[in-house]
Amino acid sequence: MFDKKPMCEICGKKEATHFTLERPDTTDNAVIKMEGKWRFVCQDEDGYNEFTHISIERFFKTPSATVDLMAHTHEKDWMNWDNFMDMIHRFRTATGSFFKS
Repeated sequence: MFDKKPMCEICGKKEATHFTLERPDTTDNAVIKMEGKWRFVCQDEDGYNEFTHISIERFFKTPSATVDLMAHTHEKDWMNWDNFMDMIHRFRTATGSFFKS
C-alpha cells in the first residue's frame, strides 16, 4: 500500500495497523475526554476505543473511503484536527508518501 511500512509509534517493532487517539486514563466513564495524541500503532498497542480507532487499511482502501472517513470525523465536535494532521505528517514521512509528479 505504501513505499515503506509504517512502524508502530509506541513499540517501534511492528507494522502500524491503526490510527488511534492515545488518551490519558479517566476514572469517570460517563465523561469521554478526547484529549491526547493521535498515533499510528500496531494491533498490540492499539488500546481499542470505538470512538478513536481507525483502521489504516480501511482509511486508505479507496479515495472515497478516505473522503468519507474524513468527512464523518469532521462532524465530531471533539476532533482536534491539528493533532490529527501532525500524525498524518509523521505518517507521510514514515511511509515515504510524498507526491511524485
